[in-house]
Amino acid sequence: MTDKHIGSYRQIMRHIKRRYRRLTNNDLSPQNIVSDFETGMITAAETEFPQARMCGCFFHFCRSIWRRLQKEGLRNAFNRRLALRRCVRKMMAIAYLPMAVVRQNFQLFRQDATTQRLCHNCPGLRELLTYFQRNYLNGQFSPVIWNVYQRNMDNRTNNHVECNFQQEMERSSWQTSSKLVVLLKKLKTEERRGALSVAAVRRGDRPPVRKRKYRLLQERIDRLTNSYRNGQRTLNQYWDAMVYTVAQFN
Repeated sequence: MTDKHIGSYRQIMRHIKRRYRRLTNNDLSPQNIVSDFETGMITAAETEFPQARMCGCFFHFCRSIWRRLQKEGLRNAFNRRLALRRCVRKMMAIAYLPMAVVRQNFQLFRQDATTQRLCHNCPGLRELLTYFQRNYLNGQFSPVIWNVYQRNMDNRTNNHVECNFQQEMERSSWQTSSKLVVLLKKLKTEERRGALSVAAVRRGDRPPVRKRKYRLLQERIDRLTNSYRNGQRTLNQYWDAMVYTVAQFN
């Protein structure tokens, strides 16, 4: 949305709460809210839904790092150098480590000889690492928001929801009025879909089946996580394996 003030987000959330109560005769009280990394959105959600746990979307977490990588002029080097791709994706994959070991292992990763050589050959990488530490370790977006070690696929990303809206907007005319019409139609469609979902839950219908690619991805993550928890992989082996999972997101 264009207006990203906290008040605008709160108005939208209050409208959603009213509509939800009208449909279900219950108050909307989510346990988790998955969002991108917008301060206004997070602050508004924490105010309107104080009982909910705020969860940063993993896709947007990776995209934020990717955008910074481009800003530092590393895109061509990323495409050419396998070692740099692995390094950047390992930084993204730190979200899969247990919360208690994230900070320590980022420092070890940053001081690693391979990382230091890459920083020497690709100067922008040092700035990228500093950006990550400043914003996602010591800044407003702490690991408690973006860590996904304990999350399943449904709570890990909201990208499938956002993509539906984004595709509709991109197919519409560039005119603001046309985009507004598309948005209103899409919201009405989602409202009808929500009403049908509520009715299905009341009837005891089975929940919709997740797409095959997401099922396979979740199965891979589960296998890797269990192998680490069972002692079959060390932390570094588990982390390295998660690099290939991150490649599915970028």
